[in-house]
Amino acid sequence: MKGLGSGSLGSAVTKMQAMGFDPLEAIITQYNNLCAEIKIQERIRDGDFTRLRADGKARAYSPEFHTGLCEKAVIMADRLMRYGYGRVLEEKDVYAPSVPSLNINLSDGTTTIINPEEDDGDDRPTSDTE
Repeated sequence: MKGLGSGSLGSAVTKMQAMGFDPLEAIITQYNNLCAEIKIQERIRDGDFTRLRADGKARAYSPEFHTGLCEKAVIMADRLMRYGYGRVLEEKDVYAPSVPSLNINLSDGTTTIINPEEDDGDDRPTSDTE
């Protein structure tokens, strides 16, 4: 029995090969273009380079645009790293802080416990020698 989409991956690879398209090469090209544009934005920021608008006036430096380019470069670098290294699963913090119990002593001598500590049911003593 075939799994879901088992044939589509092979056909997609075949189509990309027929078109001469290499996804890794495309990502590297995009990354290099982003890095070149980041360098230009740094030169514009520093006053060493000026881009002109259609009307001949200088285009202003945009820190938002520059930051967006840097963020995209980080995403592209992450994609490139996935080709060279296997994905590492992130460890999730399994520690769940417990809510402490609240004991309320009433004036009639009774005690009410809110959120009592739960017993795990294991009353065996623990030992380092087991």
